[in-house]
Amino acid sequence: MGATVMAQAARIEWVGGGGAGAGLADYLEWQGYAVERRDAAARPIDLAPVDLVIVQTPRLTPQTLDLCQRSVGAGAAPCVLVVSSASDPEERIQALEAGAADCLAAPFSPRELLARVRAVLRLRPQPALAARPGWAFGGWRLDPARRELSAPDGEPIVLPPGEFALLRGFLAQPQHVLSRETLESLWSSSDRAHDPRVLDVRIARLRARFTRAGGRDFIETVRGEGYRFASPVQAPE
Repeated sequence: MGATVMAQAARIEWVGGGGAGAGLADYLEWQGYAVERRDAAARPIDLAPVDLVIVQTPRLTPQTLDLCQRSVGAGAAPCVLVVSSASDPEERIQALEAGAADCLAAPFSPRELLARVRAVLRLRPQPALAARPGWAFGGWRLDPARRELSAPDGEPIVLPPGEFALLRGFLAQPQHVLSRETLESLWSSSDRAHDPRVLDVRIARLRARFTRAGGRDFIETVRGEGYRFASPVQAPE
C-alpha cells in the first residue's frame, strides 16, 4: 500500500528519448507515476516542480552532467536518474560522481527501471527530516535532508548520492567493523556489477574531504574484515 501511495504522488520529468523511451515513460505512468515528457533540446530543466528527472541519452553530454550537478546543489531538488546506452564504465562512474542517483545502461527491462525509480525515491530525504539536527561527530555534522556535510568551520559540502549513502551507513553503526559487502549494499547493484572499485573510490573521496578541511581521517581500514568509522556519533533525535 505504501509503495502505491508513493507512486501516485511522485512526479517524474522524462527528458529525451523516443521510440522505446516513449514506451518506458508510458509504463511508469501505468504504474501510477505522473510523467511529463520533455525534449532534450528544450529550455533548461527546472528541477523544483518534480520528484525525479529521468534523462534518456545515448551518451553523456555536458548538459546531462550539468543537470546532475544542479540536482545535487539544489538541496531539496530531485535526484537524477540517467538512462544511457553507454558501454563505458568510466562514463557511468562520471555520471554518478557528478550527482546522478543511478545510471542504468541498456539493455534493461521496464521492471528493472521501475525498481530503480522506486529505490531512488525511497532514498530521497523526506520533509519531516528537515528539522532534525543531523548526525554530529568530531566537530562535523551531516544534514540528512540537504545531504550536506558541514566541516568544523561551518563550510558546507553537498555530497553526491553515493558518498552520502556511504557516510550515512558508517554513521548508523559507528565504531563497528562493516564488511565490504555491507557497505556496497548501500547503493544500486549496477555500481557493484560494473565496477568493484566504486567502494574504494568513495571511501577515498570521503577521507579526502575530511583531511582537506584539516580534520582527521575517521575511516579506519580493518585488514581482512572491512572498515570502521572510528568516532563517537550523536544521532538525530
